[in-house]
Amino acid sequence: MKITFYIDNPDLDELVDALEVELRDWIKSSNSTAELINDRPDEMVFDRRGGWDFGLQLQTKKKTTLQKPLEFLQELAKRMKLDIAIGLRDETSGKVEDICFIAWEEPALSLDEVATYLGMSR
Repeated sequence: MKITFYIDNPDLDELVDALEVELRDWIKSSNSTAELINDRPDEMVFDRRGGWDFGLQLQTKKKTTLQKPLEFLQELAKRMKLDIAIGLRDETSGKVEDICFIAWEEPALSLDEVATYLGMSR
């Protein structure tokens, strides 16, 4: 399953350079298999994220693989006052369905909570 972690912030334009450095540095230092996603359409569509998919994508079926990115992104969200949408990418259509959120103002989600929301059993 492809799990997405997209930054959900109306000021993404102003934050994207700093966030890209943070995400690239984390991918490199953690040896994660996560990929940086920066899919900004030519013409912005004003939906929840403004049509701009920016964040991380991770291919896994193991909930333990979520631990490091979840901890990093929760810390990043608190530090930079971000909300982050966690979703699943449909393998056929490529569309992402948001499943849950990391909200910088809310208590951290546990690995078990996120895994349950995503339908992961192991």
